[in-house]
Amino acid sequence: MSVEMSVHDRIQHPRQSDPQEQRIRRLIEGQAYVSDFGRRVFSDAKKLQVDYFKKALSHLGHKELVYDETQNVLRDLSLALHSQIISGRENLKDIPKGSPIIAFVNHYGGFKLTMIDQKELGVKIDEMEDIPPFPLYYSSVMPVAAELQDDLCDVHLSLPGDLGRVQEAAGTVVVPLKKSANDFSLLIDRTEENFSKHRNSVCVVFPEGQTSGKRSERGPYDLEPYQSGFFAIASKLGVIGLPIAQCFNPNKGMELAVFAPILPNPNATREDFDKVAADTQRRMQEWLDQRKQSTGISSKP
Repeated sequence: MSVEMSVHDRIQHPRQSDPQEQRIRRLIEGQAYVSDFGRRVFSDAKKLQVDYFKKALSHLGHKELVYDETQNVLRDLSLALHSQIISGRENLKDIPKGSPIIAFVNHYGGFKLTMIDQKELGVKIDEMEDIPPFPLYYSSVMPVAAELQDDLCDVHLSLPGDLGRVQEAAGTVVVPLKKSANDFSLLIDRTEENFSKHRNSVCVVFPEGQTSGKRSERGPYDLEPYQSGFFAIASKLGVIGLPIAQCFNPNKGMELAVFAPILPNPNATREDFDKVAADTQRRMQEWLDQRKQSTGISSKP
C-alpha cells in the first residue's frame, strides 16, 4: 500500500464565536433538549467530565492512573448517556475478544452541550476558548467495547499544553493540528504504537473529520463525506474495521447500530478504500434517516 491517503481535511478546534459552530449547536440543543431527560443526560455528562479533568490534570505524573480514570469516566459517561446497542449486535459475535478494533463512528456533536469553561478547571490556555470534553466524543461506544472485552480510545486533534498530556496518558491517538505530507505515515505509527500498549482496544475514529452537518450547514445526523485514510490504516495494520452509527434519542438515550465488520485487505487500492468509505457512509446514513423518522428527530436547519 504505497498510496498516501488523506486522513483529515480542514480540521480545527471548535470556536464558540464561529457562526457555523453556533448554528449546529442550536440544532443539537433543540433536538437533545426537547425533553427533561435529554437535559439531564448532558448536565450529568458535563459534571462527570469536569471532575475527570480536574483529577487528570492534578495527576499528570501518573500516566497509568490517568489511563484508568479515563476508562472509568468513559463507562460512567456511557451509563449517563443510557448508551445501548439497538441494532446489529450479531455483527460482534465472530470478532475475537480482546482484539484491537478500529471503529468508524459518525461525529455527532452532543459534546458541544458540555463544553467546559477554563475557569471551572483553573487553567488558562490562550489557544482555546472552552475546553473540548473529549471523553464524551466516544464514550457512547463503550457497550461495544464491553461486549468485545476491550478498553476504549479514540483518534483526536492535538490539544495544547497540559491537556495534550492528558490525551497522551488517556491513550488517545493524536492527530496533528497542522496538516503535512507525513500525516498518513505518522498516524499509522501512532495507531500501531497505541495498539502495542493497549492490545485490547476499540479505537474510535470519525471519518467525517468534522462534526456532522456543521460545514455543510445541514442537520446533526446528515453525514459529511467519509475520508478513507483510516480505512486504509486499519487494513495496513491488519485490524478489523467496525462501522457504528450513533443517534441520541431524547427520550431513551444514545442508540447504536453495529454494521458488518470490514476485514483487512492488503491488496486494496486507494480507489477500493474510497469505495468502502463511501459505501459505509451511505449505509450509516440510511440507518440514521430511519431513526430520524421513528424518533421524530428533525434534521432540518
